[in-house]
Amino acid sequence: MGSLITQAGLSDIATASFLHQQCNWTQIAVGDGGGSEYVPTANQEQLRNERWRGAIENYTATNETQGIFQAHIPADVGGFMVREIGILNEEDDLVAIATIEETPKTALTGESDHYNDMLINFHIAVDHADIIRVQINPNITVATTEFVLDTINDEFNKRTLYECDEEDIQEAMGISWSGSGGGDDDPDYEVATTEEVINAFKQGLSS
Repeated sequence: MGSLITQAGLSDIATASFLHQQCNWTQIAVGDGGGSEYVPTANQEQLRNERWRGAIENYTATNETQGIFQAHIPADVGGFMVREIGILNEEDDLVAIATIEETPKTALTGESDHYNDMLINFHIAVDHADIIRVQINPNITVATTEFVLDTINDEFNKRTLYECDEEDIQEAMGISWSGSGGGDDDPDYEVATTEEVINAFKQGLSS
């Protein structure tokens, strides 16, 4: 996926650099491109047809000139093709944009208990990747099931030497894992919100 910084984004970066501050980029949005793929331009002010917008869950400066934004589209959002992705600042200006090969986003239905979150990775190239600041809300940041299981096992093993598995934790603590496309048997692609993890710890350690 190729991406570019818009005129608004370049202005944001120039201002932050001049003032020795950071850009506050807060949201990620996806759209269907109005029904077809297209080549984005730097003077775009919005996605062609936005279908979902949410808070950025994570931003990592992978090196001095590159960074990655991440977010999950919730399981109950869908019924469209993802063809365009945008990053927005705190003023809702479109600061970066990318188009991708169309990818279906289906929605969770009452006929299935399998969740279908979609992980969005937005790669960006910028002169100084650390000039971008993202405030993370821990209540929407997700953790993989593998991480959750390992961490809870470590805590339980310190106290009880009991090795718990996913079904034990689900039954005892009421966690409902939500997969992001890796399949029921692939824990690396299953997620739970940080809030659910914290609540699980509280319930488990008090039982």
